[in-house]
Amino acid sequence: MQPEEILSSRNDGRMLEHHLQKIREISSHCRQRNGADPLSYKLSRKLLWCNIEGLPTSTNGITRIPAPDKQIVKMLFDLHDGGDAEALLRAAEGRLPQFIFWIDLNRFVAESLARLGANYTRAHRAVCQETAFLIYQLPGLEDLSFADGTPFSTLETKDWLKSIAIHSGTPSKTVSDSKCNFQDDKNRVAEEIAEALDMIHKGKLLEAMECLQQKLNAASSGREKILWRLAVARLLLKVKKYELALPHLDQIIREIDIFHLENYDSALALKGLKMVCEGLESQNDESLKSKKAEVLYRIAKIDMAEAIRLGKA
Repeated sequence: MQPEEILSSRNDGRMLEHHLQKIREISSHCRQRNGADPLSYKLSRKLLWCNIEGLPTSTNGITRIPAPDKQIVKMLFDLHDGGDAEALLRAAEGRLPQFIFWIDLNRFVAESLARLGANYTRAHRAVCQETAFLIYQLPGLEDLSFADGTPFSTLETKDWLKSIAIHSGTPSKTVSDSKCNFQDDKNRVAEEIAEALDMIHKGKLLEAMECLQQKLNAASSGREKILWRLAVARLLLKVKKYELALPHLDQIIREIDIFHLENYDSALALKGLKMVCEGLESQNDESLKSKKAEVLYRIAKIDMAEAIRLGKA
């Protein structure tokens, strides 16, 4: 390359960066002027993701990308659980430039926009479309994690990604849709458990467990899988098949750890840990006492009162 070509290349780079900065300023101005303007959400994501050519380097799904501070994670999830849509929108959208692969941020933004009402529908659609296109270009991104193991996408975010996926041909779901689907999952599990109990009372234990295992294997999301596993474990404990329940209790602990549920879905984590604790309590095995103590400690970090109650059992 000749000196004048190098100079020209550098000038082109500077000019490109100059124009990109102008677009960033336009995007920021649009959002500050009108938080319902879809253009700002489209522009910010196109700028952040346009130069990504492939998945970040990873080993066993763990990248070298520094994770967000735990306090930031807690703050965002507290805002989400508290229902403060405007504050969550500002906090999540504002951190996207720092954590461009943290897909949870996009779900938080989308859910916030959905909660803010009809005026924000186009902005909500823009966030869903841009995020769906990113995953379409980089399939598997949602399964990766930051350097400390914090996932780019929680179970709820993965469910959301499935609902907005380009190949699905269906519109993105709103917050109320997600809650309804979660309730539907729980209702369906409860119905299947009732049928399985009826089969067991008729002496068809094997058939009942085969049916539930098929449901577990066919679960379409991580959350649904955990719900089915909890149901299987609960049923085995109910009919006093303690040894058969233990492998499922161990797997519940593993899935809570894999998906960092204590940070990202504390209610589901608490449900799973309580099930494990109750299962261990049913065993007259001294070697399991230390394991129960560990589970109680984890429960206490989520709900101290519940840990005290279980500890007295």
